[in-house]
Amino acid sequence: MAAARENPKDEKKDSFQEKLLTQVIKNLQVKITNIHIRYEDDITDPEQPFSVGVTLEELSLQTADENWKPCILNNADKIIYKLVRLDCLCAYWNVKSRMFYRGTQKDILGLLKEGIASSVKEPKDYQYIFRPIFASAKLCINPHAEIELKSPKMYLDMEVQSIAIEMTKPQYLSLIDLLESVDCMVKNAPYRKYRPELPLHNNARKWWGYAITSISEVHIRRPTQMWLWSSIKKHRQHLRAYKTAYKTKLTQSKCGEETLKQLQDLEKILDVFNITLSRQQAHVEVIRSGQKMLEKKATQKEKQGGGWFGGFFGKKEGKKKAQEEESSAPESIDEFMTAEEKAKLYTAIGYSGSSHNLALPKEYVASVMTFKLLSTSITVREEPGVPETLKVQMISLSTSISQLPGAQALKVEAKLEHWYVTGLQQRGSVPSLIASVGDATSSLLHIRFETNPEGSTADQLLVVQSQPVEIIYDARTVIGLAEFFQSPKD
Repeated sequence: MAAARENPKDEKKDSFQEKLLTQVIKNLQVKITNIHIRYEDDITDPEQPFSVGVTLEELSLQTADENWKPCILNNADKIIYKLVRLDCLCAYWNVKSRMFYRGTQKDILGLLKEGIASSVKEPKDYQYIFRPIFASAKLCINPHAEIELKSPKMYLDMEVQSIAIEMTKPQYLSLIDLLESVDCMVKNAPYRKYRPELPLHNNARKWWGYAITSISEVHIRRPTQMWLWSSIKKHRQHLRAYKTAYKTKLTQSKCGEETLKQLQDLEKILDVFNITLSRQQAHVEVIRSGQKMLEKKATQKEKQGGGWFGGFFGKKEGKKKAQEEESSAPESIDEFMTAEEKAKLYTAIGYSGSSHNLALPKEYVASVMTFKLLSTSITVREEPGVPETLKVQMISLSTSISQLPGAQALKVEAKLEHWYVTGLQQRGSVPSLIASVGDATSSLLHIRFETNPEGSTADQLLVVQSQPVEIIYDARTVIGLAEFFQSPKD
């Protein structure tokens, strides 16, 4: 380690992609406020119209100082601190809801703004299936960490205060009605173009014509025409024309407008199966003919560079693997940037063309990600405001992921402190169905997974530790759950 620090030639420098990504994160600040997305339906059940929506008070990504207080970006700082905040993200499902779409645009906008929940107010008459969620994340990036070996290169700490999910019987029945309505719309899709835009009353003749036309066109005439020689011949002509046009697109760098229009017109006629089949046949014929296929070349670049970004910032080809790693000038950048423009770009992101990989110590942790959920609950109740039929609570769920590149190892650790399940209230008392009865000083569930664990010859290590739980059967709760999920049609 001392020799590595003294010899600057052995310093590990970030790749072009890492430098560019670091600069993007360093200069990026985002703030999104007052988002309200709403879906209304008064057609599925006119007597019980419902509305479904998602609201967000604020989502922000800000630059912070070492004390995690928002500040102005200072380019002289070597360590990047980013603070992410999520305030009041929630989802609702209102049954017997007011329909906003019937008002003017100004009224709709005002109602949508009033319906956004915040930390200080909660809209009235809103039935939340996801209660407001508050979360925060702290991101620390040290670009020089692998040289100093004192701290992780990337540290991400996420914390969610609470996730509460709640559903009532009217919401469940409304959801079932919506799914049935969507299923009916999907089944009716082939006949929709024949449907008359008239009420059923006093228009029986046209509606009978709609039924007869739908059956004859979809189930009788279309299958019959498919087996006519004229239809088969026309279909084959479409396939040949599409394959020929697609071969032209594969072999020419600039495809003509007529060819593109022909492809678009034929894609409207042919189905997905025949389009895919024609394209595969075109690929095979181009390869057999020995013609240069442009799409194949692009695909090879993607494989060499590791996906789309790898193809865009891909490394030069070399005979040796070491030369590939040392090569830093991307082929695609060479095609559209001059040497002077590349030099300016490299200087702006702090990238150097020559890189030397340093063998990192096996015990060095390069990346750490932690996640903590303080509490989460799932509640089922008959009506809003009445005692719950079933409530599941999990307290203090935490996860930690660590990466050790020197040992090619990964550590994952998860803990759950407590788990409670309560049932239907009876005679003023709430029965406990599941409860933790183990030692209060230890976690209810502890899972640890490692790859290439230190001090072991095994490739993978999995450790699961659990404390005992008490489970009690309550007949009233089971009956209440069965009645909750039973629809009136059943």
